[in-house]
Amino acid sequence: MSIGDGLSALREYWVTAGLPALMWPGFLVVWFGLAAWARRRQPRSTNWKPRPAERDTVNRFATASALIFFAAGTIILINPGEALNLISGGRLNDAARAAFAYDSDFVRLRGPALLAVLIAQLAVLAASLIRGRWEPGTRRAQLIANSVMCAVLLWVLFGGKTFQQPATDQMMKAAIALTVLFVLIDVIVKIRRSRQRVATAAAPKISSIP
Repeated sequence: MSIGDGLSALREYWVTAGLPALMWPGFLVVWFGLAAWARRRQPRSTNWKPRPAERDTVNRFATASALIFFAAGTIILINPGEALNLISGGRLNDAARAAFAYDSDFVRLRGPALLAVLIAQLAVLAASLIRGRWEPGTRRAQLIANSVMCAVLLWVLFGGKTFQQPATDQMMKAAIALTVLFVLIDVIVKIRRSRQRVATAAAPKISSIP
């Protein structure tokens, strides 16, 4: 096999399998990054003011869109080869399908665990959408779900192969590593804000002097 043939095969693999392999993990990373950025875009004042209750109100359109997006991504993850073949109108070749074949060890334990934590994330998001606001219970559930997701993603990252093909597996692991970073930052921020809320609620009230 000549160098030219090898480069041609590599180019064919990248176009048919390499780029689609980054689709869902890339969307996941971007979502967590944008969510973290949005939470930090709240205006602040030099004088302390109590935060209004409206801060917990859910944007129903954005939340419903995120719920649909995550549900679709989760469905794709169940069988990415067949899903991408369906999206491409049946034009995905056998090599590309093989690139998205999960490793048997991943399917046995880590895959179901990852699917379960993704479904838990969807359930928390759906609960906030139904309630129309973030409440203490849904906030705690989201924090727990994010913490478990971080642990499961680390297990997936270091527990062995995810895909049978090394190239697809390495790209997926790179995307998972970035996702773990964003999820970990989000968990730390949520824990810090939860402690601040508890400290504010426990602080003694200072009555005004007439």
